[in-house]
Amino acid sequence: MEYWHEPDEYPFPIRDLADCARERLDQWSERFATPTADPLAILRSDWANVATRGVRQLCDYLLTAKPVALGFDGVRAYVRLNAGELDYALPPPISLDRAVKCLDRFGMPSTNAELIEFDSLFNGMGTTYGWFIDVEGHLTFGEYAEDLHFPPESPKPTDVEINESRVIFVGGDGCLLLLSAAGRFAWWLHNESPGKQIARLSQRSFGTFLEEFIRLEASGEPFDGYLHARVYP
Repeated sequence: MEYWHEPDEYPFPIRDLADCARERLDQWSERFATPTADPLAILRSDWANVATRGVRQLCDYLLTAKPVALGFDGVRAYVRLNAGELDYALPPPISLDRAVKCLDRFGMPSTNAELIEFDSLFNGMGTTYGWFIDVEGHLTFGEYAEDLHFPPESPKPTDVEINESRVIFVGGDGCLLLLSAAGRFAWWLHNESPGKQIARLSQRSFGTFLEEFIRLEASGEPFDGYLHARVYP
């Protein structure tokens, strides 16, 4: 499986795209690859019919950012946005049906409308402080869901639900956000001693989690296990 390597980026507006990059354009990314392209207008149009509250708020937040570049990392294209000290790498969308099939495959809540819509638009999105798991296996920025069921070097927790949870976000500090099939979240805290690495979060919807993610990102704080579990216990 192919993992991270240094990407090629072309700043907006794109006036000179290398032939090797142009060959890697798909139907989504080719719309950004012209001198007259308006990246925010394209994204605004793509996200016009977003139906769930949390994903709608994430879209609105990202639309306040500045488009920086179209990038290629050898696997697929992405659009990089900047909001102050924070960057976001947006991957190509996948269909809602494809998102459901991917979530089913990994035992994630495939009836959760917000999670489905999120993965259809932001599957594998990279952030300054980490990345969301790629359920399709393109590996633009992070690991594939199949590779991250639970940290293998750690003692497994006694809670069966947490033990069978799936990783949905990897923090830059090594902390992992877990999501159970029942929709419960918990952080695995990288620097804690065995037996203290699971910091439980109270039951919350995926939409509430997205709202918390947006608040922390908008404040300029790193979205990681220690801060999130402390601010939103």
